[in-house]
Order: sequence, then C-alpha cells, then structure tokens
Amino acid sequence: MGSTGRPPRGQGHEEQALLPDLDDIPRRRRVLVLDVTQAAAEVSRLVHEAYDLNLPVEPGVRDGRNALVR
Repeated sequence: MGSTGRPPRGQGHEEQALLPDLDDIPRRRRVLVLDVTQAAAEVSRLVHEAYDLNLPVEPGVRDGRNALVR
C-alpha cells in the first residue's frame, strides 16, 4: 500500500484499454495522415535548404520523402 492507504497506481499503461476505442479510429487516422503529410513537406523543405546551403543530402532521403507522400 502507498502512503495514502491505497495500493500504488501503475505507470499508466496498465490503466489503458487493450483495444482502441473504435469510434476514435477515424479521427486518429485523419490526424496520422495530417502528421505524415506535414512530415513529407518538412523533409522536402529541408532538402531544398540543404541544397541552397551546399550541404550534402544522404542518398535515399528523397525516396523516403516520396514514400511518405504515397
């Protein structure tokens, strides 16, 4: 028991449901699509900035960005 006389609470993951709320899935998908779209745009912006500054861009970065867009 904890100092409050109650059993200590878990770290958080024990209290979460094992299955996601099915009503929440469409919202979570929209949020994920937005996040991925923003990530692809940021990668593109950073690649252009690197070229403008004559910095090397690792091979495969553009392919990775293109995969995000797909």
